[in-house]
Amino acid sequence: MATVILKGSMSKLISSEWIGNIHNKFSLPYQLLSRRLKFNWPFNRKDYISTPKAAIKPWTISVHGKTISDPYHWLKDQGNAAVMKYLQQENSYAKKVMTNTKSIQSKLVRTMSDIEAQLTVPPEILEKYEYYMKEESAASLPIYCRRKLDSNLVDNNEEVILDLNDLSKRHQHCCVGQLKVSPSHRLVAYTFDTNGKENYEAHIIDLSGNQPNVIDVIRDAFAVEFASNEDSIIYTKQNYRRRPYQVWLRAFDSRLTDRLLFQEDDEKYFLHIVCTKNHRFLTINLNSKSSSEVWALDTEKLKSKPVLIKERELDCECYVDHSNNHFYILTNDKSSGKYKVMMAPDQNPGRDNWKELQAMDKDSASDSTDTLLDDMDIFADYCVLYQRENLEPQITIVNLHSPLQCQTFKLPIGTIASASNFTFSADTVRFSYSSPLIADTFYELDMRTMALNNLTPSTIGLDSDQYSFYISHATSKDGCKIPISLCHRKDIVLNSSTPLLAIVYGAYGMELNRQFSVQNMCLLKAGWVLAFCHVRGGGEFGRHWYYQGRQLNKMNSFYDFLACINEVQDQGYTKPTLTSCKGTSAGGLIVAHLCNNHPNKIAAAIMKVPHVDILGTMLDQSLPLTVEEYEEWGDLNSSHVFDYICSYCPYTNIQRNLYPSLLLTASYNDNRVPYWSPVRFMAKLRAAQRDYQSQHEGATTNNKIYHILKTNLSSGHYGTAGDEGLKEAAFEIAFLHKALDLPDELLNTFN
Repeated sequence: MATVILKGSMSKLISSEWIGNIHNKFSLPYQLLSRRLKFNWPFNRKDYISTPKAAIKPWTISVHGKTISDPYHWLKDQGNAAVMKYLQQENSYAKKVMTNTKSIQSKLVRTMSDIEAQLTVPPEILEKYEYYMKEESAASLPIYCRRKLDSNLVDNNEEVILDLNDLSKRHQHCCVGQLKVSPSHRLVAYTFDTNGKENYEAHIIDLSGNQPNVIDVIRDAFAVEFASNEDSIIYTKQNYRRRPYQVWLRAFDSRLTDRLLFQEDDEKYFLHIVCTKNHRFLTINLNSKSSSEVWALDTEKLKSKPVLIKERELDCECYVDHSNNHFYILTNDKSSGKYKVMMAPDQNPGRDNWKELQAMDKDSASDSTDTLLDDMDIFADYCVLYQRENLEPQITIVNLHSPLQCQTFKLPIGTIASASNFTFSADTVRFSYSSPLIADTFYELDMRTMALNNLTPSTIGLDSDQYSFYISHATSKDGCKIPISLCHRKDIVLNSSTPLLAIVYGAYGMELNRQFSVQNMCLLKAGWVLAFCHVRGGGEFGRHWYYQGRQLNKMNSFYDFLACINEVQDQGYTKPTLTSCKGTSAGGLIVAHLCNNHPNKIAAAIMKVPHVDILGTMLDQSLPLTVEEYEEWGDLNSSHVFDYICSYCPYTNIQRNLYPSLLLTASYNDNRVPYWSPVRFMAKLRAAQRDYQSQHEGATTNNKIYHILKTNLSSGHYGTAGDEGLKEAAFEIAFLHKALDLPDELLNTFN
């Protein structure tokens, strides 16, 4: 922090940001000077906390004839001691600002831990074994286990396959990417990352003995699958940009060298492998942000040439599985943007031989033009379609031998997801249902009779008789109707006196997550309104909804979110001083844009690992995802695209204005949103606030406005789990409570 040395009786250090218009006239005694200037010097305030101030180091770059200046570019130098010192200063500052919320944070952690301890996931029965996860406590990490079943499905002794708590003792960060079981159940392979950078390695374990025995380790393996004969394993490798691009075959016979099976050189395409459910084929999936290409290899002839199922085509994606000598292809129609299921014979699966699976007869409820297909599950005799109609989920069961004999099962507003469903010959399908009010509840649906069995011992959540969950709409700038999923206590009076949290994502064609979380449960019990804003750029209404909020249409996402904020305030749900919002990753971009352009609309915002320097990341082709991201944001080699992104990039457009309270989080090892994106945003924002105060004499930042940056120095994009994850969630709730200056009485509801 810059300082000024005062002589004589005023020989104290004073922060330059407090100097104002004093200049160098320091001849008056300290007490008299303080009275004339009508404010207290910082060292005279017991509650004063020194705000971190990043050094300014000139740096410029010229792009398309435009000079871009970035005085905080030096913060990109990961590993630099000065950068680490600054991050530690910000973390210390965050802790000090929130000191008076320690007790509520501890209370919240206990409450959320108690709730999470009640959450269960039913075991998956796969042939002669039952596989499941368990946790010793809510603060612990998962333990992967299995039990062998006899012919009467009676439990035998438990086998521990993998204990993440043991791994975490050896590694500061530990995240399992995949866990695969071989066809005979003798071998298990798992991939894990120890630094948050998604640099995975694979361990292959033999479970045939009394104790799990590691028989091989592949140091750079992003994804794995077992060969049919279990004498080898297939895995993918990443290149120097951390893009999976090669498929390799490794024999467990150490005398043989690994064999390259496939390679993809286009930087826009990430390579992924997965076996079909019947284990007949290995599919090689090449995915960009908006297109796919799929090849297939016979798992018993892995050294043969792969067969092309679908070539890459802009704005056309697909996923492939296999049953009854046919490939089933989930793909989107380019004209309508909607997904459908196609069939192709496995002996000649080229595009010319595709035909649509006619699964809906004229009387089917699923034949509505408003019905969207999200996913499919293929079994020996059935195809399961996971669908949505006006944001309400439903499941359609299709008999593959009589496709027109389909039945649809509708569920209340919420989110459904396929469970593991590994057994190809099964006549039942498992799925989970969740909403902001109800924790993941697992069901088993009999595909023959449509009988539904609840696998969750007791439903965890909030009483639907006391809480409402429904959809309203806002009107965006161009007249488009934007859905808002609203959730709150029924006894709340809509008189603009209620705290509200608006949640947004709006990118990559992904639907906004409305699933249950213990964090949201605490807010709802405390009387908050949750508003899930389904802006364009997400996937709520198919590909066209997505296309209207990406690339040169990205401004629609910002207009939509502003319309949602205006709507909830105009309808009396809340008012600006009680409105907060939250965006994670690409959702943070939308929140930051609102803060830059309409800071008076909200009182607080949380941006978790936010993509707030879209210009800086897209100009840096050394980053792992830049080239692939062209299809989402645009190619900055075009001056038109460059100018468009410049017009909305939050970091570029920080204003000299008074901002709402902000909590930004960063992860030091994040490969998706570099830590320096939110870190530099906060550094530049602090400078803009100081400039605003110096330009507006007498203007000071409200003592109840807080700007906090927290960097996790050991994790990646997805943060931490277990006890640390609960602590982060508690910190966020406490921040919202503090930033909105809510009465202490609300704290009593966190029980």
